[in-house]
Parts: sequence; C-alpha cells; structure tokens
Amino acid sequence: MVRRWIGLVVVLLLVIAVHVEAAQRNVVMEIEGMSCYGCPVTIEKALKKVKGVIEAEVSFEKKKAWLTVDDSVTDKMLIDAVQKAGPYKAKVIEEIRKK
Repeated sequence: MVRRWIGLVVVLLLVIAVHVEAAQRNVVMEIEGMSCYGCPVTIEKALKKVKGVIEAEVSFEKKKAWLTVDDSVTDKMLIDAVQKAGPYKAKVIEEIRKK
C-alpha cells in the first residue's frame, strides 16, 4: 500500500514538472536609450523583479535583452519594468514558446 502511494506521488510530481516546463517562453526585447555599461545592470535588475521572470540578460552592445519567463508574464509587464528603470524604450521583437 505504501509503495503504491509513493509511486502515485512520484508520477504526480513528474506531471507537475513537465507542466511547469511547458509553461515557459523565451523573449527577446530591443531596448533603446542605454548610454553606459551600468544601464544593462539596472534594466536586468528591474526585469528580474517582475514575478514570473526566470532569467534575464541584457547587452549594452547589442541593445537587447534575452529572457525566460513563464506564461503569466505579459509583454506589457516587461516593457513597463524597463521603462520604469530609466529613460529607456523597449519592445518585444521575438517570442519562442519552450516545450
């Protein structure tokens, strides 16, 4: 009986893990207005504060941000976070749903 319960719990955890992984997407943003190498740090911190942002990387040279987010995060949430961080303009230029 105990083995049956343990097996059921393991299966449920695997189903949950697959569902969580499937609910992610990669987002690429174009960011204008960065004037120094400190700007990406500021923007990255602001993006990481958005609930549902899993990873964020910002490049001063490429004027872009690469993010991994869950499905609860909207483009507007990301754009608002960047604009609140300073005098930046941001737009989402690419989205890839992770499977």
